[in-house]
Amino acid sequence: MFYHIRSGQESNTGLRNPSELVNSTSEFGRKDIKALDIQYLNGNMRMFEAMPDSPYDDSLLVQNVNKKQLYDFFTDDSFIKNWNNKEKALAGYISDVLMKEFSNAGKCEKVTDSFVNFLLGGLEFNMYPFFLDLKANCYFRVLNKKITSETDFSIRLRKSNLYVIIDEDKHLHNVNKNSWWGECQIAGKLLASAFVNHKQIQGKYRY
Repeated sequence: MFYHIRSGQESNTGLRNPSELVNSTSEFGRKDIKALDIQYLNGNMRMFEAMPDSPYDDSLLVQNVNKKQLYDFFTDDSFIKNWNNKEKALAGYISDVLMKEFSNAGKCEKVTDSFVNFLLGGLEFNMYPFFLDLKANCYFRVLNKKITSETDFSIRLRKSNLYVIIDEDKHLHNVNKNSWWGECQIAGKLLASAFVNHKQIQGKYRY
């Protein structure tokens, strides 16, 4: 990986060498993104192979219920009488998220984490050949500088140890336009995950 400052940008970034980068992607700011020359490009569905027409698990669908019913779930749960246990649990998690909607950011994140963990487990991303890792540690290097990154959820493929990261901690109560809506931290986490994945497959392919 190369450390690169685009021409004419020195006065904007204030960074002169990799050692001046922050130690963790959770501290990433615009100066780090600019110094690493990270740019966003719109993707295209043609990047992915055609997906087979496969049936999907519909046990996590919540139908014929509105937000108010879910909000009042713990005081009136009559609408779930004929639901299965997975549907009832889903209603409970959604109700928690709704009730914490106006709480402080720390509480919101914990509730959202529990909800996402339930969803990923319900979709069996914690079943072989997948493993669901919480707070997995990734990293990337720029010359001798190591930047660490802790992802909320990582789905790991057992035999290859490749990661897909899921980051949901940029809660609306946490971010604003002054923090660029958390995109700097997200970009850093994506870079760290890509770096670790690249190391896993290095040597298997010729470039």
